Amino acid sequence: MDKLKNFLKAAETKIVGWITPIAEKCNMEVDKMLHLIVSFVLTFISVNIFGYAVGILFSCLVFVLKEIYDSKKENPTGFSKEDIKYDLYGMCSALLLMIIF
Repeated sequence: MDKLKNFLKAAETKIVGWITPIAEKCNMEVDKMLHLIVSFVLTFISVNIFGYAVGILFSCLVFVLKEIYDSKKENPTGFSKEDIKYDLYGMCSALLLMIIF
């Protein structure tokens, strides 16, 4: 279990390292950029697997559950409406690109 935790921590550090310069260029917090990217990918995948209606509902459920988790975890950061807003930006971006192409 410790190996998995160490691997996940190292992966998180690498990903944040890659995202930080992009977020800075976009004048965004790293956390918000991560919400945008992850929600884009989640929406793209879930819509392709489940179809538009179920994929959108599934993605929204994940967004809300993640924020509930953040408010209940050991070091709670609280439920963030701002994070949900960036999740929705990522979702809308994915949907727009899927509709266009």
